[in-house]
Amino acid sequence: MARYGAGRWLAVAAWILLAGCEDGQTTVLPDPLAGLLHPEMVRVGDTATLDGRLSAVAAVADDDETAPLPGSRIASYRFAIADGSAAQDMVVGVVEHVFAIPGDYGLVLTVTDDRGIESSVASKIRVKQDYTAICDPANTAAAGCASGRCAGDVCSIMACAGDAVCTGVDGTLHCVDGFCVAANPG
Repeated sequence: MARYGAGRWLAVAAWILLAGCEDGQTTVLPDPLAGLLHPEMVRVGDTATLDGRLSAVAAVADDDETAPLPGSRIASYRFAIADGSAAQDMVVGVVEHVFAIPGDYGLVLTVTDDRGIESSVASKIRVKQDYTAICDPANTAAAGCASGRCAGDVCSIMACAGDAVCTGVDGTLHCVDGFCVAANPG
């Protein structure tokens, strides 16, 4: 079964501690960056885990650096899957989906921070009746996965809206044309 283990990846958080705001400086909070991890391919009837916890947002602490200010967290995740199913609005960053018909399907994740600012990322997933395993999690270099990652027996895809999504997972990954890729793909 091609399935991404939800506990394998950690969500990314870029911590920015601002000092000197009492000098009249205006605090400008950075926008969120959407990130979506999913298998490249899944079999009809198998569960595909779509993981948006790679999404990053800067966290800004208050003066005593203990309490986050507004704008420091992802407040909602909207998963849109182009297979005729309704978009799913979630407060957690993971959704599981079962595809009934083979084909290539578009995926869109839109994250919204607690200020209402959105970031979206698009990807696609291939659904097949059956396929031959194309990678071995123990030997990702031999698999030729652009992301350098396996999920089960297929490559995983990490769609990104910025480098912080990729580098937070692995310092060798970078966001190129909307996808996390290894600096020197195998």
